[in-house]
Amino acid sequence: MRYKRLTLDYIYVHGSGDRNFSGRNVLTFGGWRYRGEVNAKSTLHYLKLNVTNPFAPSHKNGLDWSYGITGMFWKGSVKGITTGGRYVEKSEEYGIPVPTLGLGVHTALTPNFNAYAHISGLPLGGYGHFYDFETGIRYNPIQPLAITAGFRRIDVNVDHDDDYGKLTMNGPFAGLRYDF
Repeated sequence: MRYKRLTLDYIYVHGSGDRNFSGRNVLTFGGWRYRGEVNAKSTLHYLKLNVTNPFAPSHKNGLDWSYGITGMFWKGSVKGITTGGRYVEKSEEYGIPVPTLGLGVHTALTPNFNAYAHISGLPLGGYGHFYDFETGIRYNPIQPLAITAGFRRIDVNVDHDDDYGKLTMNGPFAGLRYDF
């Protein structure tokens, strides 16, 4: 959704499955090391609030800078037998707000088609990084509706002492945007 220069993105990802860890393969989760048949579930809510500011206002072509905040909330659970032979069910959840800065470019291909690219994120120094890159085509059949298709990559890598988190989501996407 977009209102003037303010945009709001929401992504929901859920996955679950069973896997058999055998031999030297183990799954470490919540302080436990699992081996054998393991059931895992994961859910991610990704919310991005962004304000876009043009360097030089233009409807046809433009270069923009942006600032915003991205919130990520993840919940995961694992059920299975640990390396010690004990059945353990463990779940964890984490939430984090990340301030971001970004750059974007867009160009009008026709009156109703635009090509665009945008990257935003935050380097975290020795603690890792966060970035969100998107490129694609936007089609405006009627105002206020837009249809988008493109490629997006979200990369989070955080490392502090013994705690670490890594999330990479990328691939093609299609979406709808409504301009208020």
